[in-house]
Amino acid sequence: MSSKITFQPCEFHDVRTHDKHFGCRIFDNYVSTYTNTWESIPDDDLDVIQKCIEDFDGVDDSHPFAGMLNHIIETECGVCVGDEWYGWDKIKHLFDEL
Repeated sequence: MSSKITFQPCEFHDVRTHDKHFGCRIFDNYVSTYTNTWESIPDDDLDVIQKCIEDFDGVDDSHPFAGMLNHIIETECGVCVGDEWYGWDKIKHLFDEL
């Protein structure tokens, strides 16, 4: 896995029931996953990353997010939140306890 990992905050709209949910798509060039259980989307991009980490805490190693998370930690790479790039030095504190 060597492609850019992106966290894309999203509003999920059910076209049949018109229910709205909030969450985040997380993807790279190979896999994608999402969470859609948020009450709202944090204004701060680093809070978006933190919320995703919390949502996927304890997922099985075969889950796509686990692979992306391991890649971020092992390579100390940065990520995008939307179109904004955050280098490892800006996000590493989010991964201290993992």
